[in-house]
Amino acid sequence: MTPKKSSTYKKWALMLIVLMASLVIAEILLRTFAPIYLVGRLDWYQYDEELGIRLKPGLHDLHLSDHQSEVKTSALGTVNFQENFDDYETVIFTAGDSYTQGTGLPADATYPFQMDILLNTRSGEYRKDFAVVNLGLAAYGADQAIIAIDRWAELVASPDYILYFGCPNDFFDDFLFQQGYRHQHLVDGSPLWGNFVDFLQWILDDLQVFKRVKIAAGRARDRLRFGSESEGSGLFEKKNADERGLRNVALRQEPKFEALKEVADRMGATLIVGWTSLPGEDHGSYEWLRAWAEKNDVGFADWHPTVTSVRNAIPEIPVANPHSSGHYRTWINSVIARVYAEQVENRPRPDR
Repeated sequence: MTPKKSSTYKKWALMLIVLMASLVIAEILLRTFAPIYLVGRLDWYQYDEELGIRLKPGLHDLHLSDHQSEVKTSALGTVNFQENFDDYETVIFTAGDSYTQGTGLPADATYPFQMDILLNTRSGEYRKDFAVVNLGLAAYGADQAIIAIDRWAELVASPDYILYFGCPNDFFDDFLFQQGYRHQHLVDGSPLWGNFVDFLQWILDDLQVFKRVKIAAGRARDRLRFGSESEGSGLFEKKNADERGLRNVALRQEPKFEALKEVADRMGATLIVGWTSLPGEDHGSYEWLRAWAEKNDVGFADWHPTVTSVRNAIPEIPVANPHSSGHYRTWINSVIARVYAEQVENRPRPDR
């Protein structure tokens, strides 16, 4: 080896050592003074050819960051403590995104679980009357919810009730799903990432430096890949969006609600819908969906009046969880659960 080549190798080795040392120091400083906590963990999920991703079946994991995230799935892959629903008389499917799954919450604080207790507890005794099958998953849009309903109708039973909790993210989530992005996630079984999955999951789940790289790359990707579509939809560009009606996401999702109704009619199920946004933050979606439900003889979970009443009586009561996962406090989920339960009880099970 010539002296010139030896000197070049030494320079590259020194640069590599400096880079690694800088990353270690940056990691220590970020963990100590400015940690970022992502919601959930990549190793909770697996690749699904139809849905893109799904939660692994038979999973129970508690993960502590700035909050407690708990995920519990049945052997069927639903978000439930029950392993099966064979002994229940009536089957209810709850479909939606993170508000239905219960992201960032103890598993018993979700609205579907609390509704399960409300519907099945009589005179202090739990009776297996209503099987509340939670099909919700963070970042699922209506398209994935419909696929999930069809699939678990075969795995569990055809539902008597379908409850859908719409969210302002649904339009964008459906767009990402249709474009194939939901099939590119870094999850077990992914044909895209192959044998690199475990190593890359460790980097992105556990290292603060690369969490920031992941967030920055995701934002840049969305701007580049979906920028033209998002500008026309009001997803990123909010200028004059209200005047154009683009922030009324429920209105834009009308074809999806029609598709949900078709699925319910095909299965002989009663459809009940709701909207996740807080009062005053829904940009017209809540009232539009209420009117749509009334027009189409569909149930509507009208939880806004109770939440508004509680907040007026107790102005200091918080509505959002004080951690990186956000979402609603348990008291709001209990209100949502009660309103959905009332709709189920007031709308007879279809005659099959």
